[in-house]
Amino acid sequence: MKDFLTLLFFQLKTLVHSWKITVVLLLTPMLFFAGIGLVCIKLFSEEAHVQLFEIAIVDDDQTLETKYVIGQLLDNSHLSKVTKVTIVDHAKARTLMEKNKVVATIVIPEGFSRDVKKGLNTPVEVIGNGDRPLQAQLVRHLMESAAKLTTAAQSGINTIDHFLAEENVPDDVRHAEFKKSLLSFSLHILGRGTIFEMKEKKNLFQQDILQYYVLSFYLLLIMIWSFGFLVLLRERINGPLRNRLNSRGITEWKEKFAGFAAAVVSVSLISYLLSLPITWLFGSSAINYGNLLSIVRIVLTFSAFFMMLAVFVSNDQLFLLFGIGLIMIGAVAGGHVIPVVYFPDWLERIGMFTINSWALRSVFDPADMQSIKMLGLITISCLVITAVYLKTGYRRCKR
Repeated sequence: MKDFLTLLFFQLKTLVHSWKITVVLLLTPMLFFAGIGLVCIKLFSEEAHVQLFEIAIVDDDQTLETKYVIGQLLDNSHLSKVTKVTIVDHAKARTLMEKNKVVATIVIPEGFSRDVKKGLNTPVEVIGNGDRPLQAQLVRHLMESAAKLTTAAQSGINTIDHFLAEENVPDDVRHAEFKKSLLSFSLHILGRGTIFEMKEKKNLFQQDILQYYVLSFYLLLIMIWSFGFLVLLRERINGPLRNRLNSRGITEWKEKFAGFAAAVVSVSLISYLLSLPITWLFGSSAINYGNLLSIVRIVLTFSAFFMMLAVFVSNDQLFLLFGIGLIMIGAVAGGHVIPVVYFPDWLERIGMFTINSWALRSVFDPADMQSIKMLGLITISCLVITAVYLKTGYRRCKR
């Protein structure tokens, strides 16, 4: 135990003496992720990728029904996120179209409401802007959806009137039911505003996209630092120094686990210091005492995993290559760059086999027992595998 503590102190002292390399190791990924984070926040911000386009409506019918439907379009919360509807006359509509101010013009013909009541098929004219084909196509699909709803409304009205006639219902009752059907089917269906199907997934754990990326890249920094400190300590112990340590009874087992402990202490301390500005920026909802315990578990898991990799891969260049490759795979599949809710199902299933996925769950929800158990299982497995290999594998190699 004394040899282990002495070697641990030596490893920590080595990091202090190599402060220039340590500072570069800490700051370089931080600056890199700051730039990527700004791009990702802008990309996934809801307002950043939706540009409103205008639609002109010419109402030649000028009836209560058409005014009601147009009013529903103007007040529709779904449409208002992507379109701006303007009521104009024919001359103004042509001017706006020539100036490329609108993507389409919708012309409601005279007698449209009367024909709807009678079940006659009177088409609404839609004039698309050839200079803006994508938006014009969207308006076309929108009107086709409205036409299908109108047809459904007409069928419902005619069906009810047909059955009432077969039952010899008095004309005054049929007329009253006709008006009631016209209101409940035509006006309600046409103006109900359910043109879009909305599916909301709240698997991000945090509603603020800025907070999500700050915590996500904060966790990725912990992973990189855990790997980087082990690389730095590995380079500081060369062949002659290792032979001297062996001559004094300090085995490879003690050396590796002392480096592991030094990396855990260093990365945990730096992670705690970095958590202070994050807490100041977002409050205790981002990082609290539960998160700090999760950070220690995550540091232990990453450090144990990379220590196991260092034991199996003796070549320094290969170890560096494997480590960087695993970090990149974990960053992509684990949801650091693109949130998991945007993944296809197959990639989401792959992400479940990465440490990053469970670490992210632990950071966003410190009370999640499944992530706590998985991180603990991974850490213990890596430590046991490393200890067994050091006790058996190296001995066989020396013999």
